[in-house]
Amino acid sequence: MDILGAAGLSFVNIFSFLPFSRDVIGRALGDHPSSAALFVCGIQSILGVLLLFVLGLAIRNRFRMR
Repeated sequence: MDILGAAGLSFVNIFSFLPFSRDVIGRALGDHPSSAALFVCGIQSILGVLLLFVLGLAIRNRFRMR
């Protein structure tokens, strides 16, 4: 997998709540991905959503008016 394909797969895993995720994952990992690859994709999806939430809270606190 080239660097752009890996970055695209990572982007799709982080934004897993968007509807195009399954199609891109299927093309990137092939027809039968290994269980280790699916495990890493799942962990990355969970951590990605969690870190996006924390980033949103940090931005909210940064620009909050007092």
